[in-house]
Amino acid sequence: MVKLSWGVLTIIPNLLLFLLIVLSLISGKTTIAAGWQVRLLLAVIAVVFVGLFEELTFRVLINDALLYSLRNNKHIFLWITIISSLVFGSIHVITGSIFTDSEVLISAVFMTLSVGISGLCWLLLYWKTRNIWGIALIHALCDFPSFLSSALTETKFSIGGADNYTGAGAIGIGMYLIQIAFSIIAVIILWNKVGKTIVEEIRKNW
Repeated sequence: MVKLSWGVLTIIPNLLLFLLIVLSLISGKTTIAAGWQVRLLLAVIAVVFVGLFEELTFRVLINDALLYSLRNNKHIFLWITIISSLVFGSIHVITGSIFTDSEVLISAVFMTLSVGISGLCWLLLYWKTRNIWGIALIHALCDFPSFLSSALTETKFSIGGADNYTGAGAIGIGMYLIQIAFSIIAVIILWNKVGKTIVEEIRKNW
């Protein structure tokens, strides 16, 4: 039986990032922003709503609408996985100035892949469990380290956009590669567990 716990694999790299942020603050290498308590509360509220909104949008509205409209199409599941993953990954960088230099552009590409593959894992979980609330929580936990970093360290508090995620150099690209690796592992595990039956189940029950 597939449980939402498999989605934890997509959180592990972000937990490492969270630990690095905390250690940096404790060591004094990073100065904590004034009014951090309020900013932290706003970050928690924002990350919960963003996670829920994006999951309702991509895993429920878009996915279900496409499945319902094109449910008799032989390759609809393949098209949904490709299109939804690419669009989901792209929206996380499209607001930023990704063409300022090659480093930022490369980071944006890796971030698109990282987010897109995580989205694919969550899509498989949604298809199998139909538990959007649990997946939204996993999504929020994945987003939290970047929101936390912005809330505690930046002069101007922001809650998203490519400028917060790209252009981090080799360390940033390394983090994206780790995220991609863990997400691919999660997708492979889920596909091996449910891939042979999930398509027929959905066609029959939805």
